[in-house]
Amino acid sequence: MQPPDLSFLCTQQARDARRSVDEFPLPDLAVRQFWHARHHNDAGHRWFSGLVEKTLRQDRDRPRTR
Repeated sequence: MQPPDLSFLCTQQARDARRSVDEFPLPDLAVRQFWHARHHNDAGHRWFSGLVEKTLRQDRDRPRTR
C-alpha cells in the first residue's frame, strides 16, 4: 500500500483555506518614520527611509481589488 501524497494533501488544504477566508475592508493607516537626530545626515538612513516611503506609497496607490 502506498502512503498518501503529502504535497497533494497540503495543496488541497491551501485551496480550501483560500475559499474560506472572509475579506473585509481595513481602515487607512498612517505610517510615520522617526529617526534619532544623529541619523538625519546619514546617507544609509536617508536611503532606507526613502525606500520604505517609496514602497508604502506604491502599495497605497495600487488599485484595490473588490
